[in-house]
Amino acid sequence: MKLHKREKDKHGEQGFTLLETIIAVLVMIPMMLTITTLASIVIMYSRGAKTRAEVSAVAQARMEGFRNSIFTDPTLVATDAGGVSEIVNGQNGRRYQVITTITDTTPTMKIITLQVIPQTTENALMAQPVLFVTMRAATSFGDNFSQQ
Repeated sequence: MKLHKREKDKHGEQGFTLLETIIAVLVMIPMMLTITTLASIVIMYSRGAKTRAEVSAVAQARMEGFRNSIFTDPTLVATDAGGVSEIVNGQNGRRYQVITTITDTTPTMKIITLQVIPQTTENALMAQPVLFVTMRAATSFGDNFSQQ
């Protein structure tokens, strides 16, 4: 029995054998799976960051409303410990639960706590609440102040 060597084509090149091709594919499969997994993780974290930015924008807009109100405004009346909960729509049509708690610490000082919770079930990163806490003081003037 005579063994045949692979014949070279007319340019002196040889092709890959089936075994070499299978080994190359088997080496590339784990690399491709790793790249795909990393890409999906990056997309998930990117969506989570985008949602947190939207949540922060909702909270910031609400805080600006409190900041622009006068100290005796009805929107700044003290709430119970559980706060006031409401559902608001964000810019992209997403819904957020906003829990506002206002505490009178002194007659001229309030603590405003604002918690915004995305109403989503996509993934745990996107459902993380954002908590804003600020203090609001009444405008007061000293004895030496005179309005003319």
